Amino acid sequence: MNSPKVTETLSNAIKNEVLELDELWSFVYEKANKYWLWIALCRRTREVVVFFLGDRSEKSYQCFWKL
Repeated sequence: MNSPKVTETLSNAIKNEVLELDELWSFVYEKANKYWLWIALCRRTREVVVFFLGDRSEKSYQCFWKL
């Protein structure tokens, strides 16, 4: 059984849709291995539109923003 494509499961966007951006961090095995989860949620549907896992650098932010 194949999983559906993301484009098939997201609600259709409407004009002037508002996205909420947030970030949170956790660590893997030890606190020195911090990872940041950057996330964009649709305010209307509360669906996750895009996410990025990386560090908290400008480079990671730019990668997230380009998605």
